[in-house]
Amino acid sequence: MKLMERNTVAEQAFALNKLFDGVAPIHTNLSIAAYCRGEHVSDTLDNIPCIGIVATGLVDVFSSACNESLLAVSTLGPGEAFGICNVFASHPMPTTLICRRAAKVVFISKKQFASLLSANHDMLMRYLILCNEKMQFLATRVELAGIPSCCGRLACYLLRNSDKDGCVFPISSKEQLSRMLGISRASLFRELGSLSRCGSIAVDDSSIRILDAERLRLAWQTSGRGTRKDEIKL
Repeated sequence: MKLMERNTVAEQAFALNKLFDGVAPIHTNLSIAAYCRGEHVSDTLDNIPCIGIVATGLVDVFSSACNESLLAVSTLGPGEAFGICNVFASHPMPTTLICRRAAKVVFISKKQFASLLSANHDMLMRYLILCNEKMQFLATRVELAGIPSCCGRLACYLLRNSDKDGCVFPISSKEQLSRMLGISRASLFRELGSLSRCGSIAVDDSSIRILDAERLRLAWQTSGRGTRKDEIKL
């Protein structure tokens, strides 16, 4: 990759990641790698622990279980980073990353990243907020995994993520939402249709609007979780 193209790819990735607002990592200390669909992606490059920022394409993140099975956690698109939560910890994350769509990833060593945090208070605060958000995201994933029914998982997600007007804007696509909920696309569309027909929600191409929160709560409570009515706050 030519130097100008390399710098362009790096600038594109950092411009899409709010963590690096106002911070310009030195280009000579960056590496860029290209991946094809199905290839494994690592946060270690040439035996150096790194932060990876997706510049183009998509990378799926899976949780690695002890029995070697993989549970879909999220999908990273342009501007999103991985290897970000164990910058100051020596143990690797129990995750597996697989390229879903041909991708270019910009790598910065965790040592250099830590130096940037030390030198930039605003960036450090954004990093702490990001770590908190990731903990909340994982807590939600654990909660959803404990709900046995597809309808209950969807109802929980909608109630947890609706704004003050009852609107939910799913992550990028219905397919990605189904992966986050740990259910098939067919099951997701079946439950969306069922909840729409009974008047609980209204669905369009870009959002889902809650019409009857009480009915959704009931769907969640009767899914086997035994949740108290007041546990979900809108």
